[in-house]
Amino acid sequence: MNNLPVVRSPWRIAILVVGFTFLYAPMLMLVIYSFNSSKLVTVWAGWSFRWYIELFHDSAMISAVGLSLTIAAASATASGDPRYQLPRW
Repeated sequence: MNNLPVVRSPWRIAILVVGFTFLYAPMLMLVIYSFNSSKLVTVWAGWSFRWYIELFHDSAMISAVGLSLTIAAASATASGDPRYQLPRW
């Protein structure tokens, strides 16, 4: 397999932690702020499901999600079909 030595220096681990924090912190903040009851993003007014309730009562949004799932299922089926029909190499 691989005969290279495994190097685990503290600097590599620190850079890895900083990199993953840079990637995942905005996603975590987005999830937290999605429960904000205020219309303004910068003003925290408390925890609320207000925006999720409005989202699920919007018929255009529900229709768009249904269409997206239909397209996803069709493309997954279409891309999986050649896997079993065509020769591999």
